[in-house]
Amino acid sequence: MCRCTSHTFTRKLHKLSSLSLMEHLEDPEKHVRELYRILKPNGTVVLQLPNLQYIFEPHSKWSLLCLFPKSFQSKVFEKLNYGHVNMEVTVNYALRLFKRIGFELRRRVKLYHLSIMKALPIAPSYNSY
Repeated sequence: MCRCTSHTFTRKLHKLSSLSLMEHLEDPEKHVRELYRILKPNGTVVLQLPNLQYIFEPHSKWSLLCLFPKSFQSKVFEKLNYGHVNMEVTVNYALRLFKRIGFELRRRVKLYHLSIMKALPIAPSYNSY
């Protein structure tokens, strides 16, 4: 994997993607600012986030993990050897962050692992922007 920083990556790109990544970063805002910096005007970023606030947290499969204190959440991920998962990176958090940095939301799509899940009133989905 290549780590691109403002010191090493100078090209501007038309299309970028960030797939199931933001919730694993210590500083998601830094990531979004870097996306904005290297994106060409009128370019597109495809952002995909899991729904961490769903009944079953998608990484650990724990029920209602989002309702527990951060210290407990951290212990669950540590026991599962899952590394860093920032439970505060919700869909609304990401939308506010992208807007504050200067992005414009063009389209929002919910993606489901199984098509039948669309029938549920609160189906687990991945949000893609």
